[in-house]
Amino acid sequence: LYSRTHRRSGASRPSSPGGLHGRRRMVRCQLRLEDGRRPTSGVHERHGAPRAGVRPEGLNAPAPHLRGVGGQVPAAGRQPNRRRRHDRHRPRPSPCAGPDQLLGGARQQPQRTPGGHVLTTDITRKRYIGYSGFVTTPRYFDDVVQQFTAVAPEGVGAIQRALHIPGYEYHLNDRTRNFDLLDEAATCLAESHCQVIGQAGSNWVHCTGTTPDQITRYCDDLSERIGARFLMAGHCIVEALRHLGARRIAVSNAYYRDDWRDGINRYLEQAGFEILSSGHMRDQGLYATLEEQLEVEDQTVWDHPDRDVMESIRLAHEAAQDADVVVQTGAGFRTAPHVPALEAMFDKPVVASDNALFWGMLRELDLGIPVRDHGLLLGTL
Repeated sequence: LYSRTHRRSGASRPSSPGGLHGRRRMVRCQLRLEDGRRPTSGVHERHGAPRAGVRPEGLNAPAPHLRGVGGQVPAAGRQPNRRRRHDRHRPRPSPCAGPDQLLGGARQQPQRTPGGHVLTTDITRKRYIGYSGFVTTPRYFDDVVQQFTAVAPEGVGAIQRALHIPGYEYHLNDRTRNFDLLDEAATCLAESHCQVIGQAGSNWVHCTGTTPDQITRYCDDLSERIGARFLMAGHCIVEALRHLGARRIAVSNAYYRDDWRDGINRYLEQAGFEILSSGHMRDQGLYATLEEQLEVEDQTVWDHPDRDVMESIRLAHEAAQDADVVVQTGAGFRTAPHVPALEAMFDKPVVASDNALFWGMLRELDLGIPVRDHGLLLGTL
């Protein structure tokens, strides 16, 4: 009691129990013995002990907050089992800390399962070094989370929220009428602790007639409102091309319909790029009619065969071999796994809807971990 009441106030320690301080001390002890409650003090609250309460083990048992590890009472003259002052102010690892930072300095308490396996309880460890989320197209099995985690550094977590739009038919006016749902989905992911949110699907950036400058402002404003960085795949293509210093581009419009092709190409031109060649697979002669292409999309759940991906991008480059970069605009093409082989074939970068979005999200997470063997763009991280 002396250490809690007198030493902190600067009072000198009484020489005998008979002095004034000693009598006060005896009165406080007597009160505690009579009503079974500990004296209240701010120090109890700081260390998590209740201000008052009956001891479960009898009046003479040491207070629970004075016990050490295993319920043992600390030796005389030693402080209770509390964190040292410099430990209390040790910075906790951020959600984006690297693996070494994440585990370094963490306090672990070994435990064993009934089978003898050692477990650790680490109150400072986070399961993921980065928290990401995706807003995806309705009525479409979008495996963007699996595609993203295949290229992201180990330890990056990702979740997904598909938009719910009854009767969605993939027309541009479907996107136009439901553009405001992007705000709702992004807010839900931000409230689920995502630090960066990517909207998958390139055509959303131009479906309402917006320009690159308007989409930049929209993404900045939404990011400010929800407290997490929001990115759109179509605009990530623009940012990736600017990052690489590209001016002239060859464009594969993949499986696009005519109005999708025209809209994204106009958006790229508004961003300042010169398109040397462009066209979807029907323009390139890979499919004779849209009906033939639709049959393939139905059979593959809109996951076009690798042959379509590789050949459409190859034909785009063949039509404009002087282009600085080859661009692929459709998220329905899983292009990221093929980028290294395509770049080796062309000896120039390939920027696609998926790898551009992944690059943008990992750049925002800023993990400080290089991404190797996934193409020139991701290699710049």
